[in-house]
Amino acid sequence: MNFFEHQDRARRMTWRLIGLLLLAIASVVLVVYAASVVAEAGWHVGQEGPGFVWIQPRLLVFVAVATLGLMGIAALVRMRALDSGGGAIALSLGARQVLPARAEGRERVLLNVAEEMAIAAGMPVPYVFVLPNEPGINAFAAAASPRDAAVVVTQGALEHLDRDELQGVIGHEYSHLLNGDTRLNMRLVGLLHGLTVLGQTGLLLLRASSGAGTATRHRGVSTRGGGPWPLFFIGATLWLAGSLGLLAARIIKAAVSRQREFLADAAAVQFSRNRDGLAGALKKIGGQGRTAAIQSPSAEEFSHLFFSEAFRHNWLGGLFATHPPLTERIKRLDPSFRGRFGEVSTRRIETSSGQGSARRAEPGQQSALDGEPVGGPAPAAQERFDLAPESVIGRVGAPTSDDLRWGGEALAAMPDVLRDAASQPFDALALLYALTLHEEPTHRAAQETALARMGPRGVARRAGQLKQHCDQLDQRLRLPLVETLVPTLRRLSDRQRRAVMASVDALVDADGARSVFEYALRRMLLRRLMEPGARAPAKPQVLSIRPLAAACSTILSALAWAGHEESAAVGVAFRKGAARLPPALRTRANLREAKACTFAAMDKALECVEGSVPYAKRAFVDACAHCVVADGQVTVEEAELLRSVAEAVGCPIPPLLPR
Repeated sequence: MNFFEHQDRARRMTWRLIGLLLLAIASVVLVVYAASVVAEAGWHVGQEGPGFVWIQPRLLVFVAVATLGLMGIAALVRMRALDSGGGAIALSLGARQVLPARAEGRERVLLNVAEEMAIAAGMPVPYVFVLPNEPGINAFAAAASPRDAAVVVTQGALEHLDRDELQGVIGHEYSHLLNGDTRLNMRLVGLLHGLTVLGQTGLLLLRASSGAGTATRHRGVSTRGGGPWPLFFIGATLWLAGSLGLLAARIIKAAVSRQREFLADAAAVQFSRNRDGLAGALKKIGGQGRTAAIQSPSAEEFSHLFFSEAFRHNWLGGLFATHPPLTERIKRLDPSFRGRFGEVSTRRIETSSGQGSARRAEPGQQSALDGEPVGGPAPAAQERFDLAPESVIGRVGAPTSDDLRWGGEALAAMPDVLRDAASQPFDALALLYALTLHEEPTHRAAQETALARMGPRGVARRAGQLKQHCDQLDQRLRLPLVETLVPTLRRLSDRQRRAVMASVDALVDADGARSVFEYALRRMLLRRLMEPGARAPAKPQVLSIRPLAAACSTILSALAWAGHEESAAVGVAFRKGAARLPPALRTRANLREAKACTFAAMDKALECVEGSVPYAKRAFVDACAHCVVADGQVTVEEAELLRSVAEAVGCPIPPLLPR
């Protein structure tokens, strides 16, 4: 199953979820309605009337509107709270964020694993958290969108897993992020909250009726015909309906979650090519037994997000289990497993163990990337390498062990001075500006003047100091370096992040020339530094051909002009790309002039494509790949631009770089 099939599957799963949810809501409404009919009949006992009348349209409408209103408001409020992103969920469970500037020992290894996997997968580096008071081995990923993703591991996972096992667990969570499972999980949390709110309301009314009854008895006043009994009956009815809703919520979570865990396990193995790591983590979870359960009382709501079963229950043969049995998951990874879990002991995580270690290279050592000494001269800007355009579409959302190894080597090859700067807010800002400074003295002087006017005091001088290190950086490492500093910049306030984007735009415009790297950098920052606490603007599904054809024309034209200087070569590249579009789009695609392919026009076009269906996105990315590789070769900058365009429409591609 490829990336786009996963997206279609997620869409189908959403409709399945809606169907199950409607069935559960209908059951809850019927329970409340039946209780209302009984209550009305009991209220009129001894009075003349028809007695029990089960079919009462007006009462049914009233009960349905009231029940749906309460559930709908609760679900909307909860979903609004979840829009704050994965970090907000982690904090609500008592997790502690792991900051790069303070991470040491095991936490440093955890950050390295998260960073190298993000670079390998072509996705933003997520927030990393640790649940400090959880001895069980577990983890989860949460995200409203890729830019606010959070990966959370328990303290037990840090203490008991070695690096390979930790890598397997994190790879499992990354597959959920890549395939859109986390978005579905977040929706599931909000929607199911509406089902359970009736039970919470009923408990409140039951407590209130108990208190009211005590107060009435103390006053010696009879409660017949009033007092706490109606309140008690309403509370009991809502509690019963809420219990039914909770039961339905658990069944829905189990129905939606189980099969995805097998797929995530398979994707993690494909990513790391290390079955033993993931299988070892699952075996240790089995060895912990009941002590592996999550202790936090708030974890019930998010139980389907976790790496393994967050609660130990065997009700009705595991009917409510959100994960497949451990033994079944392990046997798919290790067929020789016989169901015996060994004793779990604390393991020391070695930073050098496992493939793709993020060990930093010492000065003068050979770089794992190209054999050049770290800090040596960067390759020429127009170095070209072979790339088969047909292979690009198969790599979307499908990182491999080679990509993971490259991600670790990329981190190891970055000079310590730049890695240290990326972990400090002020230095990270200066480093970002240093990457945008031009090599030519005249252009650079204009940029430094603009930076001194707009940036914080001293940032221009610090950017100048870091610039000399950036000039010696391998060209393939520039955007991965930006990925490592983005989590630091996301700690800035909304106002500060907007100021950073304004400063970057000013620096890009100050030198009078916009490069391919500058556009790729700008697109990355737009997606990474959008307000992490706010939901991305809703993008409607594009159903009309006309705006989608215009958007494809703009992007393909921009890619063709970026990779070629002669008009004839530009036309050939555009036509090769347009030929990969569906016929309805192909006939409407027209080459734009270079001056029409502005950053603003490209941004608008990418937003349009992002709102299209997975099938259209697949064709768009395939067309872009054939346009960029029209002559069979690409530069590093062209490859990064292609990845930037694909990621902007929600199709992350691992590094397309010479190895």
